[in-house]
Amino acid sequence: MELHPVQVMEKDAFRAVVETYWQELMPRADVVADVIRRDAYFASQFAFEGDSRRPQWVVENQERVGFVSISIDHAAQTAFIEDFYILPTVRRRGYGRAAVQTLYTQLDALEIIQIDLSVRRDTPEALAFWEVLGFRIASYRLRQYRDLAAHQSFVGALSSDFAAPPGC
Repeated sequence: MELHPVQVMEKDAFRAVVETYWQELMPRADVVADVIRRDAYFASQFAFEGDSRRPQWVVENQERVGFVSISIDHAAQTAFIEDFYILPTVRRRGYGRAAVQTLYTQLDALEIIQIDLSVRRDTPEALAFWEVLGFRIASYRLRQYRDLAAHQSFVGALSSDFAAPPGC
């Protein structure tokens, strides 16, 4: 298993994989439905230079099987796994676990001592995957969306909590 930085010339191919990931993870999110927001979100989530927020292909036998993106705080010796995705067609073959082990090797070389990540509550498979790798819940981050016109709260914190817009 290898991790290779996504090169600028691969941005379009990477973007196609990212949009598939977003469609699977958050199909009703504004950033998926609106092309302008999607472009801005893509630009804010990924950097194509440096070592923070730079996506890396997960490669097995010269085949791209997914990607990972991390943020690194060298001073605090911490990293945050921003995005981690293994293509649905190759899941349950050990690629995810192998990719994380390869990532650990990279982070150990950078003397990173703490790794954090977020898991959406509507992805219990992801939570189980990370727990098998030794991650544990360290805190709960609660969220609420407000309807400013009605001066009330929406019930839900994920795009999947809300009904799909008409025509979807």
